[in-house]
Amino acid sequence: MKQLGQILIFASLTTGALSAASAYHAWLDAPDEQLVGLTLNDGAGVKLEQGKAAPRFKKGHVLTAEDVEALRIPQPTLDGTTVDVTAVRVKEFSFARWQHKWGLTIFIASMLGMVGGSLLTRRASKRRQAVVDEEAEVAESLGPGAALKAIADRLVRLQDELAKTTDPHGREQAVIEQVGLWQQNEIPEFVDSHPELIDRYGIVRAAEVMERFAAAERLINRAWSAASDGDAEEAEAALVEAKTALDEARQRLKAA
Repeated sequence: MKQLGQILIFASLTTGALSAASAYHAWLDAPDEQLVGLTLNDGAGVKLEQGKAAPRFKKGHVLTAEDVEALRIPQPTLDGTTVDVTAVRVKEFSFARWQHKWGLTIFIASMLGMVGGSLLTRRASKRRQAVVDEEAEVAESLGPGAALKAIADRLVRLQDELAKTTDPHGREQAVIEQVGLWQQNEIPEFVDSHPELIDRYGIVRAAEVMERFAAAERLINRAWSAASDGDAEEAEAALVEAKTALDEARQRLKAA
């Protein structure tokens, strides 16, 4: 559908540009008063000189009544036949000329085609993005993604608990106990999934994810150490930075 939309946009743009040019075409079947005084933007008519064809009137020439009449007469060709000139290109824009010969109608249809093509392209992009998002959610619910999400979820719950605890000693104990559990369970689980991470996403993307996870792990360990030293504020600050690093690791995993 996206390709169809792009084709429709291109075709509409091309057709619209060509139809817009008709606003600068002066049709010779129009009344003389609509043609006399117009300035040619291209050569018009044909004259034969020494066996060669040349424009009867050059670009920049201002049409007179006699010129218009001369252009309405079939023009000679080198093979002895004649050809009719139906219109000439002029410099002056005219909305009336644009309406003539369906030029404006085609232009409007082209604009509608561009809108339709844009809608098709946008709809296809949304569908594709929905598929990508769904695949990312599935990836996060399995293997390395699940382990990484578990650590991030536990960190968020710990931060919520710390925000509700006013006693500094209580906050320190909460960090020591809960982070200690992560260090024994979820963190080793994710580290052990490194081979699966490489198999599933490739060594380059796996390295990008592990780089952010390693930064988060260092910050989590710093939080535990600060809490053990009785510094609740330092522990909580380290957890905030760890959350950021974990979020970046999860985004890299989703983009894999």
